[in-house]
Amino acid sequence: MYHGFQLQPKYPLPPLSAGASPVLISRAVVEALSLPVYLFNAGLPQPPTVPAIDLGGTPAKCLSLGCALELATVKHLLEQGLIWGEKLAASINQGYLILGECVVGGTTTALSVLTGLGIAAAWKS
Repeated sequence: MYHGFQLQPKYPLPPLSAGASPVLISRAVVEALSLPVYLFNAGLPQPPTVPAIDLGGTPAKCLSLGCALELATVKHLLEQGLIWGEKLAASINQGYLILGECVVGGTTTALSVLTGLGIAAAWKS
């Protein structure tokens, strides 16, 4: 995502049996519209190899076990998200602030957030 298309990437995307990777689509939009990209590390087990803003998170445990993150970590990351959202929104004179996520298991993460908010999202597609 950060460096754009490379013939022999150091970390290649896994092959897909159908469709296109969300990161490929995101990169195409970033390049077509000349958008700035800010990457945030919310708890990777190892620091990213590209420039990223560290939010001070920790790796989550398995969602199916419940309590994937300590409540203090969740509150800290929420506060960081609000702070950075305000900073980035304030830097835009006209236009939009576009937020996206790209994590392994992103759909599981989205389902857990919706379920945590009380939305019956399981088995919907």
